[in-house]
Amino acid sequence: MSKLKLSPPLMVIPIIAASALSGCGWLMGDEGYFRDRKHDYREAEVSQPINVPDNLDKSAIKDLYPVPGWQGAQAFSNDFEVPMPEAFVTKSQGEIRAFKSGNRYWISVNTQPASAWAKVRRFWELN
Repeated sequence: MSKLKLSPPLMVIPIIAASALSGCGWLMGDEGYFRDRKHDYREAEVSQPINVPDNLDKSAIKDLYPVPGWQGAQAFSNDFEVPMPEAFVTKSQGEIRAFKSGNRYWISVNTQPASAWAKVRRFWELN
């Protein structure tokens, strides 16, 4: 059996490849340079506002992203009720249609929800 001899430049290529593939953790790991920072905001702390001496201009110091109309916790109360959505009815009211697919039946009533039940009952009594 003959031994395969590698020249020194060709021996360097597998060594570089092995070290590059095994050493990616120092770039991307938890302590790496390119670590995942998407949850860093959870550990953020509120800092104190900057104290500007009285003899300097304070007009440049302001909130970076102010929330308009925010009044804190006082803005919310327990008396809030979710409003009912507006009913959507087309112009041709009163039309009732029955549909069948296999052994399943359903009806379509094109009217206000409050008056639909009486019309549905009457439709099934007559048909």
